[in-house]
Amino acid sequence: MSEDKSAARTLLVVDDYDDSRGLIALDLKSEGYRVVEAENGRDAIDVARRERPDLILMDLSLPALDGLSATCRIRETKELEGVPVVAFSAHQADTHRAAALAVGCDDYLEKPIDMDVLKRVVARLLTRAEGEGGGHYTEARRPKIESSLLSDDELQNAIDRLLSESTRAPGE
Repeated sequence: MSEDKSAARTLLVVDDYDDSRGLIALDLKSEGYRVVEAENGRDAIDVARRERPDLILMDLSLPALDGLSATCRIRETKELEGVPVVAFSAHQADTHRAAALAVGCDDYLEKPIDMDVLKRVVARLLTRAEGEGGGHYTEARRPKIESSLLSDDELQNAIDRLLSESTRAPGE
């Protein structure tokens, strides 16, 4: 990626493991991106609202508020609703991929993250967001959970139901 194209782009990396977050951030900074970080879902929402990143990389297993719940909350923030979100997790891929897409994530990567794949996904989503005029809310990003009126506990219960539905065979 050319430095002039990525220099103005801010990426938010959310991961509760300092080493993982730091390695991802370091690699993306070497590509010329400005990187901001958060270590849990609540911080991710606060940092995203303050920094207005161009893209968010969201671990799904986080303390305080998990990545799926944080993504729901971010999608309901008018200024952030169109920001691409890439979920990543070491958990069961099929289940968590389906849940991530259902709450409005744009893509899903398995841990350990292949940095070459991550860079391609980031470039693709930033290009797509640019083509959409940045920040437009597409139907594909619309969460299947309306979380604005839910407490964190109620939202977590809805996420748990979503994960449970993702593991059921069709017709069960």
